Amino acid sequence: MLLTTLAVLAPLPLAAAQLVVFCSTLQELLLDDDDDGKPNLLGRRVRVSGVITGEPLDVGGGKVLGNLEDGTGGVALYGVASVFGASLPKPGKLIEVEGELGSYLGMEEIQISSVKVLGEVNPLDPIPALAADVRAGRHEGRIVRLSGNLLPIEDPATATVRFSDSSGTVTVYLVHGLLQNPAFVSQLAAGGKLSLVGIVRERTSAGAQKPLFLISPRDPADFQFERTPPVLEFALVGTGVLLLILYLMRRRTLALREAARWRELTTRLQASQAGLRASEERYRKLVESAEDMIFLYGPDASILDVNAAAESVTGYRREELLGKRIHDIVANACDVEPLLSPVGAGAPGPSPCEVELEAIRADRTSIILSVKRRPEIDATGGLYYHAIARDVTQRRWIENRLKESEARFRLIAENIDRVLWILDPWARRFLYLNRAVHRIWGRGEEYFLAGGVDVFFQTVHPDDQVKVTLLFEKLKHENAEAEFRVLRPDGEVRVVQFHAFAIHGAKGEIGRVIGFASDVTETRRMEELAIGRARLESIGRFAGGIAHDFKNVLCVVNGFAELLRTRSGLDREGREFLGQILRAGESGNRLASSLLAFSRPRPIEPRAIDMNCVIREMGTMLTGLLGSGIKLHFSLHPSRLVILIDLAQFEQILMNLAVNARDAMPEGGDISISSGMIFPPDQSGPDSPSASAVITFRDTGCGIPDSLRARIFEPYFTTKAQGHGTGLGL
Repeated sequence: MLLTTLAVLAPLPLAAAQLVVFCSTLQELLLDDDDDGKPNLLGRRVRVSGVITGEPLDVGGGKVLGNLEDGTGGVALYGVASVFGASLPKPGKLIEVEGELGSYLGMEEIQISSVKVLGEVNPLDPIPALAADVRAGRHEGRIVRLSGNLLPIEDPATATVRFSDSSGTVTVYLVHGLLQNPAFVSQLAAGGKLSLVGIVRERTSAGAQKPLFLISPRDPADFQFERTPPVLEFALVGTGVLLLILYLMRRRTLALREAARWRELTTRLQASQAGLRASEERYRKLVESAEDMIFLYGPDASILDVNAAAESVTGYRREELLGKRIHDIVANACDVEPLLSPVGAGAPGPSPCEVELEAIRADRTSIILSVKRRPEIDATGGLYYHAIARDVTQRRWIENRLKESEARFRLIAENIDRVLWILDPWARRFLYLNRAVHRIWGRGEEYFLAGGVDVFFQTVHPDDQVKVTLLFEKLKHENAEAEFRVLRPDGEVRVVQFHAFAIHGAKGEIGRVIGFASDVTETRRMEELAIGRARLESIGRFAGGIAHDFKNVLCVVNGFAELLRTRSGLDREGREFLGQILRAGESGNRLASSLLAFSRPRPIEPRAIDMNCVIREMGTMLTGLLGSGIKLHFSLHPSRLVILIDLAQFEQILMNLAVNARDAMPEGGDISISSGMIFPPDQSGPDSPSASAVITFRDTGCGIPDSLRARIFEPYFTTKAQGHGTGLGL
């Protein structure tokens, strides 16, 4: 192979500075990894070398079409003839081309921007092929040789030519230059056996179901017909002349049709211009009738045009506004900067924006304008701005008053001790709750705002569910109020008083419900205490009367027992029984005195007593009080434990503890009473001035739950069934 290096025929354009993909072979250039019918490098700038297999043909408009091959494939070359230089490269030239890889009707082509002749080689031999190979797209972009018959032209007006062999038929694509030779055209019209050389190309029109491949001869020499007799040759020439005449007539018809189309386009253009003028007039009327100020201004903020509303908004005449800068009518020049920026935040190019600024009217009063502007580009490429300004002074004043009112409302609502709520009764959701809901319900306002009425019902005491359901149904028609219990997450029960008022819409319908919820737990508890105190006072007066009579009876019993003790003749056992009677009478007398003290207040009389001695004396009476099913055990401190206390109250405490223990053991059990002393960490001994006496009362009953132990000293609190305890024992 003989290579001759030549100079570059055309300088690289500026675009060559862009990234260029160099391909070592045409197969690499046309590689299609995803089998979508499009090369990987489609649309990219490429550089590749190969051999010219077809002399570039003039396709009109100063453009030429050629073909490039190497041992791996072929591709079309398309571009301006001047890029190839003064003389177009002939077949057999080894060249390097650079350009963008494109596609035309499915045919891959390099839209060349530069050509460099590298040398000269022997022309590539055509590849033997069949018509079926061409139709299947095999050897696309490469030169092939077919042997068969050229069918006669079916339509002289279009000069359609088809080739056939044993595998089928294929279309022969004739470039414009091949139809200028009458003798050649007549030979094509007659058809016949021949050896046809051409380049396989794709010509798939838009919307086609499958690709169309055909063979494109380069010049008449590619048609090698078998020799025909002179008479037949004359007939073929005549037919060719006739076909040429028909072809020229067809071209004239197409030219006339094109002229008619241009006349129609001219008529449409004139009608469009008239419609445009009418549209501009309508636009002008629309702009002039707008209540908002509409104006145009340039990059230097100079006002170019305004509508009539600008005079009423600014107080200036139109003539005074034209030529002014926006800076001249605003209070703060810095507010104008956003209106002059052609690029909005985050936008790649000119974008609209909206700003508010304080403007100064002609009478020196200030107004607030909301300005929306959009950058525009005129026909000459100049930048200007189209803006709409609305006077929002009154609106902003109202909004500020509303914000102040809302702030006052929120300040009040968030600081009252009652729950303020707003409800949509139809959607069953809360629109607002204040912070007091957390203090009463133990849950934040977000809990109810998210869950609505359904989660609200989950906080209502099960016994009050029906009452609250009827309450919310009633709210759809009228005002309502109710009192019910709610359960906090910690298990505490609170009593809530609910008041609701309907807010009616313009048509009288109830659209919203506003209300208050108050925690009346303590109020109801105090009312119960008051009722209990009143009941207790009645019981006390009744018990006082009974105690008075009982004390009189005990006086008689104790008196006769004292007389009996003075008699002689009683044995030891009788005297012991008599002592028990006197001690029981004395205890009963003290109990009666306690009842009298309960019925009418009397001063407490603390005195020094031996705690162990009193416990022993109470033992016999407690044994009879507890019954046979309960065993009483004592574990007393060996030393005397002298304490200062009201004796009647001390005995009452022991009796109440014993009765509570008995009620906790209905099946029987054991009660242990023990006494002892406790000392501060730094002191010890029974004579310590800081020593304290301790009584421990234990039973084998059911016990008290941890959650209730903190409440055992509350008045009227009891774990016993209703009617079996007052809650006043401790």
